[in-house]
Amino acid sequence: FKFNCTFSPEIEGELTISATVTDDDGESTTSSIIISVLNIAPEITNVQAKYENGSELEKNERAYWLIDEDQEVSLYASAFDSPNDIEDLLWTWNSIRMDDNSVAWQKQDKGSFSEIDVMWELSGEYTISVDVSDDNSMRSPEDVRWIKVRNIEPVVEITSLVTTVGESMPITLMGNATDSPSDINSLISCWDIDPSINSDNNGSANDDCDYEGNEMTHSWGLSGDYTV
Repeated sequence: FKFNCTFSPEIEGELTISATVTDDDGESTTSSIIISVLNIAPEITNVQAKYENGSELEKNERAYWLIDEDQEVSLYASAFDSPNDIEDLLWTWNSIRMDDNSVAWQKQDKGSFSEIDVMWELSGEYTISVDVSDDNSMRSPEDVRWIKVRNIEPVVEITSLVTTVGESMPITLMGNATDSPSDINSLISCWDIDPSINSDNNGSANDDCDYEGNEMTHSWGLSGDYTV
């Protein structure tokens, strides 16, 4: 007489398996073996990136996620592992800027899944890497994704209402510039008093920096209409 039993161990370690057979007289015999159940490495099953409203990030034709500077995004990852390890998984995330290999950020998380909120302050293309390890230091292969962080162009506005002045009389004009939070402190506001002339012989005619700052004072010796 032969018999078999199929099962899947859920925890690692030494497992004692016993088989008992009983005849019609009630006599029983038991036989046991010890099986060594080895630990398995966790496996990442899913990685997602979502906006604050919960919708998934759009991708370009190169399968890069797309995001703006300083825009917060939620990264989510899940994994498969044995029940006794799944709740104590250790997640390691990092993001590298591809053109200079600088580290944008590094984060760690713990649990059966990981969800972190991140942002990037500099525009460019980045890798996003995540791996997970269990309490026996068994580590999953690294899962790598790519993201393109788009620059937000600054917005400038001349706020002064005065548009008429006498010849050779100084006039003060004021303006205001805005940009993303990580760029605002490095903004340089430039006034070009004659966009038709390349006064600094650099770039184009309308990008000269004749005055710097949020306001400028200037006078014109001849009457006429001038563009600033």
